[in-house]
Amino acid sequence: MSIFLGLGSNVGEKHKNLSLGCKLIEALPVVDLVKISSIYETPPMYNTNQATFLNMVVKIFTPCTPHELLIKVKDIETNLGRNIDNGHNLPRILDIDILAYGSEQVIDDNLTIPHPRIFERRFVLQPWSDIEEDFILVGMNESIKFLLQNTSDKSDITLTQFTVENLA
Repeated sequence: MSIFLGLGSNVGEKHKNLSLGCKLIEALPVVDLVKISSIYETPPMYNTNQATFLNMVVKIFTPCTPHELLIKVKDIETNLGRNIDNGHNLPRILDIDILAYGSEQVIDDNLTIPHPRIFERRFVLQPWSDIEEDFILVGMNESIKFLLQNTSDKSDITLTQFTVENLA
């Protein structure tokens, strides 16, 4: 089953935060990190009075349930210094969102999969399109490529020269 995570950082050494986030995801004994997108510099959305973000998407495989995976990625965020009680759309060392979990849908108080605002976030769709543009998003029944081409988000995002591999 294809599982996609979005990673973002806008505090400190953002490239290194993403690299460390990928390494910690890959180090989880129950996770196989199989694809890593390019890294993009993007303007903040919603709360625009903060630094630009670096964003990327990774594809993983895991036998974990969506809620078990959520606990693991939130632990990574917390271990890197993110205060998860700080609220939404604030500066962060590392943010990890579960974007899609194969064709599963989850809607409860703790988790919504697919992520409910994917279609309006070019900073997610562009890196996701780099690694699997033909993935069909359950509930929307459209490919990532289609969603990218039709998003209302026209923000200017820039491909960076950094990759996770050259930050080791």
